[in-house]
Amino acid sequence: MTRLTPARWFIIGAAVLGVAGLVWWLLRPAPTVAFLGDSISVVASPEIKAELGSDYTPDVAAALGIEAGQMIPAGQAAAAKNPDQVVIELGSNDVLHGASLNNAEVDLLKLITLFPNARCIHMVNINTNMTDNGRPVGTGAGMVNTALSHLHAADKRIDIIDWNQIVSADVAAHPPGGTLTADTVHPNPAGRALLAHAIKTALDNCN
Repeated sequence: MTRLTPARWFIIGAAVLGVAGLVWWLLRPAPTVAFLGDSISVVASPEIKAELGSDYTPDVAAALGIEAGQMIPAGQAAAAKNPDQVVIELGSNDVLHGASLNNAEVDLLKLITLFPNARCIHMVNINTNMTDNGRPVGTGAGMVNTALSHLHAADKRIDIIDWNQIVSADVAAHPPGGTLTADTVHPNPAGRALLAHAIKTALDNCN
């Protein structure tokens, strides 16, 4: 009978641990991602879930017409589940409803502070090409985007998913309204696919 030396025991132990680590990696639960959004998230939810596949478990809280401050209770409920990452797609209705944009920035900050343990928080910015029944609201949308930039600069976990750049580039290529939104606000199927891909890319790039 061959006697196992300490070196051989070490090799065997390392191999067992390696197999166990591989099994854990293959069977590990997909990290949870909290989604806080408005009607843009509502209409894009099927495409987002399809894009994420089995890589992430989405926990979506989205509602039609909701403003940033109105999402705080849902944010508290999502935070209680300790998600790995967070996607916040809010602010469009604050602009469209003529709400105080200073308050919107404060409310977005409140939402962010609910998730101190999240590795990354992804903020979807506002499409400055959207209109309210034909009335341009680009100035207000730009103010929200500036607020998002301030939040990004203050917290290294935050990055911006540049939905505005995606839509603006398409509008420039296909004037006057572009090909990615149904009503200047809500993404159509092509827009939803691009938004979902941008979200997935941001999640994958979380350090």
